[in-house]
Amino acid sequence: MHRCLKIPEILLTIFQNFPSTTYFLEAKCLVSLACTCRDFHAPALDLLWYTLEDLVPLLRIMPDDLVRGKLDPSFWRQWSFSRPLVPSGFERFDYYAPRVKVLTRLSISIDSLTLQDLLQLSSLAKLTDLRMILPDDDMTLPDVQALDHDGVAVLPALLDLHVVSSKLANCTALIQCLHRCTLESINLTLQNPPSGRSLGELFMVLSQSACRASLQSLMISAHDELSHSDEDIVYSTVLAPLLLLRSLYIVVIDNSNWPGLDGKSLQQMVLAWPRLCYLHLYTFELGTTHHSLVTLEGLLPLAAHCPNLCTINLGLHASFKMTESLPGRGVINRNVKLLDFGHSTIDIDAVPHVAGFLSDVFPCANIISTWDEDEFEEDEEDEEIAMSTAWDEVISLHPVFVIARHQERFAY
Repeated sequence: MHRCLKIPEILLTIFQNFPSTTYFLEAKCLVSLACTCRDFHAPALDLLWYTLEDLVPLLRIMPDDLVRGKLDPSFWRQWSFSRPLVPSGFERFDYYAPRVKVLTRLSISIDSLTLQDLLQLSSLAKLTDLRMILPDDDMTLPDVQALDHDGVAVLPALLDLHVVSSKLANCTALIQCLHRCTLESINLTLQNPPSGRSLGELFMVLSQSACRASLQSLMISAHDELSHSDEDIVYSTVLAPLLLLRSLYIVVIDNSNWPGLDGKSLQQMVLAWPRLCYLHLYTFELGTTHHSLVTLEGLLPLAAHCPNLCTINLGLHASFKMTESLPGRGVINRNVKLLDFGHSTIDIDAVPHVAGFLSDVFPCANIISTWDEDEFEEDEEDEEIAMSTAWDEVISLHPVFVIARHQERFAY
């Protein structure tokens, strides 16, 4: 073999320029090179381990009886040590870990987050995806002003943030520490639906962060349906700071209810988020006696001005007033494929008119209602059964009316 091929820098240049169409083929090629001879071994391994998507490959090379992984309730695989650590357990880890120069995704569970922790995270300059499980108790995080004063750019390349916590306040505090990051996606998984005040605090932090211009997806989901008192909260006001994030096209927020949310609020969303694809303002509680301020006509701005919209999930009160004009005033959106109205209320006498309106405006949509007769309370059982039956009729009539309207348009 030529003496030039014994120089690691030359070998690295050659190996970096091997043609490969996928990462799998490139990795397979580097593994073959590492097994070819001693001179190729180290340069090939350096390239193979240079970039890791996460820490799992390093954990898997440790002894089988030392590391174990299991799925948690959030379907994240958590890794832990099953016995005390000894130096011999890190022999292979120490051999490969120094070769890793770029880590793009990190999944960690923490009990606290100090300034020193943030400084260590800042060393991961190319980390793009961070997933964290926060403690149930209130967290005390470093002062944002102290970070700015020290010129610390925490995770400058971060794009995707996924946090699991029982309290939205902890998530808000973390995002405030990451206020310089141009995040594109934020996914918060909570135990209970957030209160209006905590949502307002989060939206205010987002509107004052660098992600105001870059955030495309905001998802706040809750596992349980615990209710809380938000009688003094007007959600049209709570959502106002969020409307400043003009790049949003996926908005998912689980909540107990949405008092104050009305057709005007939806119109403001349309103006703020013209690229909207997925709107999910899920309502856990919307009884027969509490009607949403959102009506069928409130959906018209979404249908008319959001051409990319494919899913609408929100609570409304479905009623209809007969007029001489077309039910949807000529507005037709064939891109919406799912209308999930959850526990929305409906005027029993307006069932055919509601089905006619939805078939005219959203002819290609599947309609879902989540009234569950098995969970009815005795004091409202009759009314809830009536709601469930009415929505079942709307769902049955919708495709029939769609066919009829198609035949009318084809004939005339």
